[in-house]
Amino acid sequence: MNATDQPELRVSKLRRDWIDDNYPTACLLASSMGEFSSDDLHDALAIQPDHSGWWGSIMAKLKCDGRIAEAGRVKSRRPEANGRKVTLWRAVV
Repeated sequence: MNATDQPELRVSKLRRDWIDDNYPTACLLASSMGEFSSDDLHDALAIQPDHSGWWGSIMAKLKCDGRIAEAGRVKSRRPEANGRKVTLWRAVV
């Protein structure tokens, strides 16, 4: 059995591929939006992830790379979030 036969490794590779494919666009969007939430990126990115948790991965990468910083919390506009608070981000220039 090789690594691609293991479901969890296939999902991990799909997640990495989605992040790699969408990260440049996410950087451009973040820098052009000023303050934004993951809802805004969700609306702006044409290619949606296979799993909703992947949004957190791309936001974490933006933060770790020093491209964004927390600016507060806002109520999510997405119905599936049931009104929970999400982080409001600002681009770091």
